[in-house]
Amino acid sequence: MGESKRGDSVRIIVLGQIEASGDRQMDLGGPTQRRLLGLLALHHDDVVSVDRLIDATWSEEDRPSRPERNLHSYVSRLRGSLNGVGDRIETVGAGYRLRLEPGELDLDRFDQLAATAKRHAESGDPVAALDAIDDALALWHGRPFDEFGDEPWAIAEVTRVVETQVALRELRAELFLEMGRPADVVADMEALAREHPYREGPRALQMQALYHAGRQAEALRAFHAFRQSLIDEVGVEPSSNLVDLDRQIATSSLEAPAETGTRTIGSYVLGERIGQGAFAVVYRATQPTLDREVAIKVVRAELANRPEFVRRFEAEAQMVARIEHPNVVPLYDYWREPDRAYLVMRLMKGGTLEARLDSGPMTTAATVEVVAQIAAALTAAHEVGVVHRDVKPENVMFDADGRAYLADFGIALDAAERAHPEAALSEGSPLFASPEQLRREPVGPEADVHALGIVAFTMLVGHAPFADAPDDASLLRLQLNEPIPSVRLVRPDVPESIDRVLAIATAKRPDDRYPSARALAVALDAAVTSGERAPVDVVTRERTNPYKGLRAFDETDALDFRGRDRLV
Repeated sequence: MGESKRGDSVRIIVLGQIEASGDRQMDLGGPTQRRLLGLLALHHDDVVSVDRLIDATWSEEDRPSRPERNLHSYVSRLRGSLNGVGDRIETVGAGYRLRLEPGELDLDRFDQLAATAKRHAESGDPVAALDAIDDALALWHGRPFDEFGDEPWAIAEVTRVVETQVALRELRAELFLEMGRPADVVADMEALAREHPYREGPRALQMQALYHAGRQAEALRAFHAFRQSLIDEVGVEPSSNLVDLDRQIATSSLEAPAETGTRTIGSYVLGERIGQGAFAVVYRATQPTLDREVAIKVVRAELANRPEFVRRFEAEAQMVARIEHPNVVPLYDYWREPDRAYLVMRLMKGGTLEARLDSGPMTTAATVEVVAQIAAALTAAHEVGVVHRDVKPENVMFDADGRAYLADFGIALDAAERAHPEAALSEGSPLFASPEQLRREPVGPEADVHALGIVAFTMLVGHAPFADAPDDASLLRLQLNEPIPSVRLVRPDVPESIDRVLAIATAKRPDDRYPSARALAVALDAAVTSGERAPVDVVTRERTNPYKGLRAFDETDALDFRGRDRLV
């Protein structure tokens, strides 16, 4: 069998309805194909015999006269559904084998994250444990193997995975209680107690959380409701441990859990979580030796343990650290250890552009100012060979004085793209991605120009173009083929020349865009400050080196572009 080609990754989901996707969602067909995929995925990289597959597919009563032929037909259809991600199902003797790479099955990732969470909890690192638990639970989309969960081939694994999920949720509650955060426990333990009405663990944690949150009466009612249901429906009394817990709550003698000590990472004291994304979680922290606040980005274990990430992490961090510019969030420090990688950055107290846009569109003057500052940051990055590739409002941050900075130069993104091309765009990014990124082609500075043009549109309108696309397929079609809408449809007060500037910035072909982020910023400023009188299209392009040697631009470079089809 041929090896899968580079980039031929697949995602198999069994924690819920059985699904498969590559660059697109795959149509698996009817329940028989989904059942076969589930069984093969459960035993991936091992041979599953034809006899076992037949037993899982048909009962003795409804088995066809020639089940081997029927099974072969169903496997062929499943192979067709997986077309485009390599030859994943191979015939081996009297059986079939589904070949998957590490991380392609959500169940494997769930188990890995569960083990990581337990390891961090046992080593006294509750914050890292909670991060791993959150990542694991986020993979859960329903009962494992969905409609096949009660079938003989699946039921043992379903029982195991459900037990693991319950244990993770209970561990999460215990860690929150240890950290003095009982309010974060109550809702989930109430839900878990409803899902498993005869388990004492969730009920005990619910009672403790209610009591420590100052809701003693509710904690007592929770116990008595549980006791009554056990007596009425099962005919047993609660355990002596739960009875003793109820007594301590009733007499106000239950001691608060001993809070875990202050968590340090290197020479930094970790504070609360202030943000998270697809690849990392960001915390506020302090550096006592310099008496300054910083932000620490903790790269998720799933990524930090990948060999390709390990190889590139230091080189990428050093390259990003070389981008010294007043509008780039500075990188102070970085290091890596098992299950984690850390980047220490300046703490930006003014929040993100994304948060500012919650209040609605921005003025043209404010838009021009932010675009100019971010364009300057991108120019500095491009001059040292760094392409950001993920310019979007949540990566534009402000200091306390309102100055804009570009953040998140995507060390994690580079590594993720090499491992799984479909992950090269973080959540939300497709709205700002260039057509060449969406096509998974190599990208240069022109991709950042495109993204900055979309950010400018978003600041002026209040939302990204095509944000109301009904589904991902429609969004992809629009991004690849349709020009962005006119800003004046929403903001008739802005000059018409702004639409022409943004049309050039977001052209589908990289060569048709402005040659640099600075050129876009100059053209946008000219359009706003001079209104309809200003021609807005730039320019002579230095094609030999897009990173260096660009001459300074001023308003005289905003040449009239009427009657021409593309930049020359």
